[in-house]
Amino acid sequence: MNSNMPQHYGKCDDPPSKQAPPPPPRPVYEWVPNACSLRRLEASSACDVLGGKQIVVVGDSTVLQTFLSLVLMLGGRFGRDVKNGMVIADLTASACDGATRLSFVRSDLLLWTEMVSDYHTVRQCDAFSILHPFVQRASRDADVCCWGWGTTCHAA
Repeated sequence: MNSNMPQHYGKCDDPPSKQAPPPPPRPVYEWVPNACSLRRLEASSACDVLGGKQIVVVGDSTVLQTFLSLVLMLGGRFGRDVKNGMVIADLTASACDGATRLSFVRSDLLLWTEMVSDYHTVRQCDAFSILHPFVQRASRDADVCCWGWGTTCHAA
């Protein structure tokens, strides 16, 4: 995917364009609840609950954004499997001073199967779906499993 394609959102290390000046820094935004009460997430309190646990997060690119936010809010570090590819399909991190392990698995359709033929059937309908298998990690490895599906909707 080239940087001139509409699906390219840019990366922090993209070189600035020689034609355009660098954009101004973005203001820091903090969401404030309205007409309700919501306590601020304190990493230390969350780590008291999540310490020693493994969290598996499964979903599409929208859920990936939530996963990245969670890792950063817990003061986490991303694993060595970080690749500079265009699509993140499998990512690990540790948080809570290394006591909590977090994993993200990209599965656009949350297809719960171990049958390879099921994945091939879906690919025949939509070759752009990312369908990494997650069943074993979710059922065997996870103390906490979060599944989600954002706004991804592929045309078949």
